[in-house]
Amino acid sequence: MDNLEKYLEEWIINLNKVDDFYQGPRCPFAKSAWDNKKVKIVKSLHSSLSVFWATVAEECESFDGSNDITIIASTSIYDVDSINSVIDALNIYLNTQNKDLWLLQSCNELYSMVFIQKITAIDDASKILERTSHYNKMRPDDFAKFITYRRTLRNNLQRKTNDSA
Repeated sequence: MDNLEKYLEEWIINLNKVDDFYQGPRCPFAKSAWDNKKVKIVKSLHSSLSVFWATVAEECESFDGSNDITIIASTSIYDVDSINSVIDALNIYLNTQNKDLWLLQSCNELYSMVFIQKITAIDDASKILERTSHYNKMRPDDFAKFITYRRTLRNNLQRKTNDSA
């Protein structure tokens, strides 16, 4: 296991620890995906931003759901605001293409990462968490972006599927 895998394993263990803000684990599903080897890690280390986004695009195109999540990581540290803008644009684009995908990012002093998951799976997980106190302290604008807006995009997929049937 190299530094990235070790970093991710420790990060996922911490995501599973009880957090006062969430009144439980920050992400109660991450450790299960890791333990069940349902995480694909793609290294785009020391890459240019264009190579990084090309890798993200390739992984979006090939994402088949056999893993719960694909993590694309680079040791190049990119501007978080720029990454967020591209992630937002890609989520809209993927939705217009009727792709069952949702992207998130994490940038820190070690890695820039993009996470690819099925929007239906992550929204189903959110529905479970909504029945608990998990989101009670979440800022309204974060809830609107990460829960409400994501659900709107998911519902768009369902409408497109029903319209084409």
